[in-house]
Amino acid sequence: IDAPNDRCHLSHRCDDKPYDRIKNSNQGPRPIVPSTLFVATSQRVSRLLLSLTFMFGIAWGQSPNKPEGQTEEYRAKYQQLVEQAKKGEPVDFVELIAAASDWELSAKTIVQAPERDEMVAVFKAKNFKKAVELAEAVLVYEYTNRSLHRATAKAYRELKNRERADFHTKIGEQILHALLSTGDGQTAETAYCVQGINEEYVIMNHFGYKVSSQAYVVSTNSSYDVLSGTHEKTGKRVDLYFDISGFFRRCVESHRVKKN
Repeated sequence: IDAPNDRCHLSHRCDDKPYDRIKNSNQGPRPIVPSTLFVATSQRVSRLLLSLTFMFGIAWGQSPNKPEGQTEEYRAKYQQLVEQAKKGEPVDFVELIAAASDWELSAKTIVQAPERDEMVAVFKAKNFKKAVELAEAVLVYEYTNRSLHRATAKAYRELKNRERADFHTKIGEQILHALLSTGDGQTAETAYCVQGINEEYVIMNHFGYKVSSQAYVVSTNSSYDVLSGTHEKTGKRVDLYFDISGFFRRCVESHRVKKN
């Protein structure tokens, strides 16, 4: 089992300089360029995939200065939904992802799971018993992290705990289905709302597309990644749009308004 190494989860833009947006509680959202602008990069894919590691940190968009009470409200909402999911109760996973995003964007300090580095180390050492113990603790903070759920499920399988393995596998699939429900990626107006760049590649892989290039698009409404790829079996080419503004809830709600 590979160690869970997904730096691109949630608000991370990895180490890609065009995407670096330092979180500053004294500034508002990053200004959007009035006209559409393409900045294409063709040799980025392998570097992005090699620069993965899980943790919360630099935000995609700069967060407005939020009252501490509002941050606590967002955290409480997120934790409530996490507890429901852990109990196997019905949960709207789009709302869970939005709640996680709201909490992170409203926080004045970096939201980081304790013992994350130790967790990665024990995964690498294949100490599965300790790995699942620490992963369960980290998931309290990163419950919308699909890759970590999948890594945890694999570790549980190594421990012959099928029930817990199946549970985390199911949660991972529910997160993927939630992301897929946010759009169709065919246009900027119907772009997928994602938590981080890793999920762009997860969605491309889900549909069987091998990524060949990536472009950055800024419009009057938001900012986007456009991933181009070819279907590995049919050879069909596709360009899929992903909203990377960092405001997951805003992305989802804007799509709902357009549908209505």
